[in-house]
Amino acid sequence: MKNSKKETKSISKLPVIKCFCGTEILLVPNVKVMSEAIEAHTERKHKLKVNNLAEVEAEKVRGYLITQVFDEASKT
Repeated sequence: MKNSKKETKSISKLPVIKCFCGTEILLVPNVKVMSEAIEAHTERKHKLKVNNLAEVEAEKVRGYLITQVFDEASKT
């Protein structure tokens, strides 16, 4: 039991970005992988398909998440 508590604590300290919808995305140092994670979240969670209005909304979500990435990266 003691070991599982230690693992939980270390997992909770991993850097994440948080979307305004509440979803947390693990922050990784690989730009390509981070970009793919943001895109996957935008498409899955916000169910935004390609059309003009949806693309504007998708850009807002992407921009917000990218800002979170830079904010977290600047803390280290």
